[in-house]
Amino acid sequence: MEYKQKTLYEHVTERWTECESSYSRLQTARTHICDFFRPDLGVDYDESHDMLMLGGDIYDGSGPWVARTAAMAFMGNSVNKRGDWWKYQYTDKRVEGVDELDEHAQAQKEHISHVYQRGNFYDVQPQFTLDGWTIGGPLHFIEEDPGTGFVMCIPAHWMSYRIFYDRFNRSNGVIVKDTQWTAKKCFDKFCPGRNMETRLQRAEKIFSINLFTAIRQGNWNNRVTIWRAVFKANDPIWDTEGFERPVSSRFNPKTWYDVYFEDIQRPGVRQTKPLLTGGYYSKPFVHWDYDKKPWETASRTPAFAAIYDNLSLQQIMKLYLDDLKMAVRPAMAVLTGQKGRIDFSSEGENYFNSNEWNFLPKPIERVGNIKLEPETMDRVKENLSRHFHLEMFRMFTDLAQAPSGKEFKVMQIAEMAGERMTTLLPTIESHENYLAQVDARVRDIERQAGRGPYNRADMENVLDILEWALDGDVQGVGLAPEFMGTLRQTQQTQQRLKPIQYAVGALAEIGAATGNPNLARFMLKDYELADEALTAVNCPQKLIREEKDYQQIVAQFEQSVAQDKRFAQMVELMKATKSVTSAVAPDSIMAQLAGAAA
Repeated sequence: MEYKQKTLYEHVTERWTECESSYSRLQTARTHICDFFRPDLGVDYDESHDMLMLGGDIYDGSGPWVARTAAMAFMGNSVNKRGDWWKYQYTDKRVEGVDELDEHAQAQKEHISHVYQRGNFYDVQPQFTLDGWTIGGPLHFIEEDPGTGFVMCIPAHWMSYRIFYDRFNRSNGVIVKDTQWTAKKCFDKFCPGRNMETRLQRAEKIFSINLFTAIRQGNWNNRVTIWRAVFKANDPIWDTEGFERPVSSRFNPKTWYDVYFEDIQRPGVRQTKPLLTGGYYSKPFVHWDYDKKPWETASRTPAFAAIYDNLSLQQIMKLYLDDLKMAVRPAMAVLTGQKGRIDFSSEGENYFNSNEWNFLPKPIERVGNIKLEPETMDRVKENLSRHFHLEMFRMFTDLAQAPSGKEFKVMQIAEMAGERMTTLLPTIESHENYLAQVDARVRDIERQAGRGPYNRADMENVLDILEWALDGDVQGVGLAPEFMGTLRQTQQTQQRLKPIQYAVGALAEIGAATGNPNLARFMLKDYELADEALTAVNCPQKLIREEKDYQQIVAQFEQSVAQDKRFAQMVELMKATKSVTSAVAPDSIMAQLAGAAA
């Protein structure tokens, strides 16, 4: 059968099948990761939708604790509901300092911050981040709630979707096979409206007999499987006979399409008509690839490497618990005649005659026993923590809880954070790529709705100002988010302070070698050096004096010091007058100064 002769449903299911082999390569590993790091997520759904709980092989809970602690620390230092973790900057440096543009950027920042607060963005971040650190490749859709206008995130179960990538390792599509759609959810999604009769008429046309019957009878919790495919508008999957492309503006075309199908699974039935089709001006889904190789279809995480240390930990703990059980309840040697007559429980009553008393059951002597050293367990747990960079997050805690009398200098803090932050930098950048996807999608939704500073009048005014500031060269110029979480700020601070630290240290060493201790003072500009250091530690600009004010204060201070020095010299001179033989007039200035000195 030729490509165009197949239905869109057949194209979707074929693509799912084609990538199954590549996904199955990591499926076993991800199942083990669920078992040892995510017992909360270690569930699978069989055909009857029963939940099969994993995690039965865990004898020590360090793995789940380490994973959750690292993920929550990372999230708290990257995305904070109560903090300014991002701002907007124009992509062209030539427009810096234009007040109207700065005000518009700040207005967008405040508006989008309000959008995040009203929706559920912050609610899904803990689970999303934890998934990103363990099973890998978490994904959620970002859509507008038509009832409230709120921008909502819709997470997808990690086993329900397949992400597709282009040759540049960029995601260009996703297919979701969700087995957890209820009849109520299907009815609300695909048959909206207020008129129940009209809704039921549409339901009868688009749903299977089983699903429609469940809706008509009010069996709202009946579950069905729903397919959803999202691909770029230029994807060949849409070149299918019978598929009607969503209505799109000529000057503002939709760049992404999606389609929904009910999984009927009836012999001899070819599904042709989708439940719903739609289009988007921006990519409607976002995901986070912690560490994805170009030839793989799923992301890897620290848990993929940490699982070996976790397995060692579980085996050690299992042996220890088995040995402890043997010590408390050892194997016993019992006479054949006493079989079934002895109760080894704590309150058991056993009766023996005089002959049997001399042959009571006795424990079987073991060849050896396990002596578990605490250092062994600590070493394995520490290895487990290193995979999740817990030592770096502990560093922030140690700095915040430094004991009294122990103070850390700014340069010392930067030195401590430098090496550890470098190892985490790829993770920070990949997570910021995810946040940039979220920002692009949310701003597009607000722009299409014309809400806030995205109304037509404001946008036209901004465009006019840009054209004026850039002489009409506005191609590709726009706002981009700059992320300012604690992790990113620490990395940037260390990066900017390191040259200053090295320069001052090098000049100090050269000055000591050449006998010129003031070399650093003479070579470096004190105001510029201090200003650069304050900027590096993100000191608010409003707290920093202008250079001319600084120089004026320095001049006044130096003048005051010089006056104090001259006065001190005169006092010392007047003290010396006590040794003069000739009398000093009591009302003279010399006498007054001498009296003051005395």
